[in-house]
Amino acid sequence: MKQNRAFAAGMVAIASAAYGDTVTARFTGDYSRTIDITYVGDREESQRTVLFRWTRQDSPGPGVDSTLPVHFTGYCVELAQSVSANTNHVYQVLTPAEAGYNPVQALLLSRLWATYLPGVDTDNESGAFQMAVWELTFDGGVIDLSAGNFQGHGPSAVRNLASAWLSDISSVGYAGGTAPLRILHNDRVQDMLVPTPGSLALLGLGGALMRRRKR
Repeated sequence: MKQNRAFAAGMVAIASAAYGDTVTARFTGDYSRTIDITYVGDREESQRTVLFRWTRQDSPGPGVDSTLPVHFTGYCVELAQSVSANTNHVYQVLTPAEAGYNPVQALLLSRLWATYLPGVDTDNESGAFQMAVWELTFDGGVIDLSAGNFQGHGPSAVRNLASAWLSDISSVGYAGGTAPLRILHNDRVQDMLVPTPGSLALLGLGGALMRRRKR
């Protein structure tokens, strides 16, 4: 997966200046789905999306993160850089604010994760989740898959699902939970959106809502 960043360029500058504790981990990918997108105005591409399943290769200690469990999941928040599977990667662990996300982005991403991540168990759902994450990341929390720095085109089943999820989490009557999230930042490889262990209790509410909606 690659990425170009117009809006996100400012986020990279902020993240580069921050000094969070580190985590060393490697991943395998799950639920592969290729989606069609446009980003930064006119660059059209097909992008392969996956759910990242990370395993820590370190132990908590001075300067080493103590909030992430041994096994955790993630989705990427970049398109210009790549990341290799089965390879150790060292990341800074940042809050969304430290990584340059505004409060609206942080809130909507936390709602998206809590409500819909527990129900992601197909390639299409995983592709829709990644599309929604990129939309919130690149367009600053202003939701419109047809306009802005990031646009999601297809497949139609993926786009329609992402659109429905984004509409739900941004609605006035949203009744789901929120999940504490972190950004894993590395200047040389793809940055990641991941949950902290405190997400687990809150995810229970989101997962229950998701299962009811699926029925």
